[in-house]
Amino acid sequence: MGHRLTITLVLFLPVMAIGQDCPWWEPPDGTVFNYRVKAEVTNGSVAKEDYPVWLDIHFTNILLSTGIVGALDTASVRLIECVEGQDPFPRPCLFEVCADFRKVAEARGTLAWLMEGPTAPEQSRTWYVYFDLEENGLKSPGPALDGALLIQNANNLVANPSFEVDEDGDGMPDGWDGFVMGIGVDSRACSLAHWGERSLIVTASPGDSAGAALLLPGIVSGGLYKAGAYLRVEGPAPEEPKAVIAFPGAGRAVRFSTEASLPAPGMWGRSDVVVPAPTGTDTLAIIAWLEASPDTLLLDDLVVLYSPPTVQLAGSAESLPP
Repeated sequence: MGHRLTITLVLFLPVMAIGQDCPWWEPPDGTVFNYRVKAEVTNGSVAKEDYPVWLDIHFTNILLSTGIVGALDTASVRLIECVEGQDPFPRPCLFEVCADFRKVAEARGTLAWLMEGPTAPEQSRTWYVYFDLEENGLKSPGPALDGALLIQNANNLVANPSFEVDEDGDGMPDGWDGFVMGIGVDSRACSLAHWGERSLIVTASPGDSAGAALLLPGIVSGGLYKAGAYLRVEGPAPEEPKAVIAFPGAGRAVRFSTEASLPAPGMWGRSDVVVPAPTGTDTLAIIAWLEASPDTLLLDDLVVLYSPPTVQLAGSAESLPP
């Protein structure tokens, strides 16, 4: 980590029909995976290269919808790209469990990967997500993706997305401006990070507000943009912290942090949103702030992407044939 790349997959595991377009993946070591689901990723109007993708999956709900209860084997999660004329093969991926993950009652998380190589405008690419339960035997982890490849990515419009760069040594990550309303404390980089060594921290005194903003000029008027970041709250959070994608001068702002998406205090969680740029605008802003709250908001690994693809389930969910 509809128009968002975060979706909930619904499986009907008793269905035994096997898709004709991609044979069941059989690893060379003989490991058996009992479940898979097909996902189509359809590109937008712009050609892409090594584009990052995030997909939210709630395995507990998937299983409960068919009356199945089991413990997800997180090491079993695999991502297989299906290419016509080629045997199915695994792609490196990153599966991050949610902050309140429980392998039976709350087995959910975010699966992330790169659409490796070129993807033409409007092109569709097919993946299968394979997984299994601990009851069927524990699996060894598959090929892992370095999370930095998702964030430090050529498609990301943010030049300092992990807040690691501060060349002038003023404590503020390069490219960001802090602002204070009342006597709130300014925004700075801190050593508590999701990945890497630094993140953006926003703190405010009781009754006051503070924030930080990043301006991205040169956007495409009417274009579609995706903003996503990892967020963390420290403190009682009497007022909800906010992370917003905004279009100055157009009077439009959309939050990608919501009460439901923010994790429990002290935990990192990812939130994102896809919005169109209003006609006539040429600048996009990312704003993080606390409003009249004695809390701390941390933001890290920010991604802003142009013309994100869409993800849709295609066909029936499948289980391993006898």
